[in-house]
Amino acid sequence: MDIGTLPDDREENENAGDEGDDAEKDKRPLDWSVALTDANGKYAAVPLSYDSALYPLINAVPRRASFLDAAESTEVLFRRFELPLTAFAEASPGFDRHAIRKISFVFDRSEKGAIIIDNVSIALRP
Repeated sequence: MDIGTLPDDREENENAGDEGDDAEKDKRPLDWSVALTDANGKYAAVPLSYDSALYPLINAVPRRASFLDAAESTEVLFRRFELPLTAFAEASPGFDRHAIRKISFVFDRSEKGAIIIDNVSIALRP
């Protein structure tokens, strides 16, 4: 099957003369920080990799007959990540996990990449 995982606007040989092996760089896990701010303004950040690695997008070919609908022949596979609120409290002493006021995604750990975020939730567990 001739399905690539590069964005449409990127050529296969783009940056071919750059230092290092770009093919290997593109296979490295993506990472960023998830940051919470409490009612007192206390900031706590935990890397997404706290739960598990996120590898670059792989286009999956769904098993469906293309003649049944006009939908794209590929679809995004979503992953679920769980970051316990205790990890945020450990990362920043004094952070009040019961008074969260803001969630931020800080793209500070990977040079480049693209992500799709869907269904963000916060659950307090005993």
